Amino acid sequence: MRELSIHELDDIFEILRQDGVRGYNGQFASSESTWFMHFFDSKETSCFTFGWYEEERLVGVLIAESLTDNGCMIWYIAVRPEDQGKGYGTKL
Repeated sequence: MRELSIHELDDIFEILRQDGVRGYNGQFASSESTWFMHFFDSKETSCFTFGWYEEERLVGVLIAESLTDNGCMIWYIAVRPEDQGKGYGTKL
């Protein structure tokens, strides 16, 4: 597992554009969304973006944010459809 890079957006969106993985507003994640892109802002210290890799291939993503008064909000956790059921989501 390692931190995701903004340079991996194509792979990230490929994973997030599944019918069962829509955002809080019912829409798919998009690079045109300032809300989504704030997760990749280096000045934003409350955001977490992690990916699980198998043989250097991104298979799953976890995108979350620290809350002000303890805790964390997991906004997205998703695994490629062909890799689901193999424990990657649990590892994330």
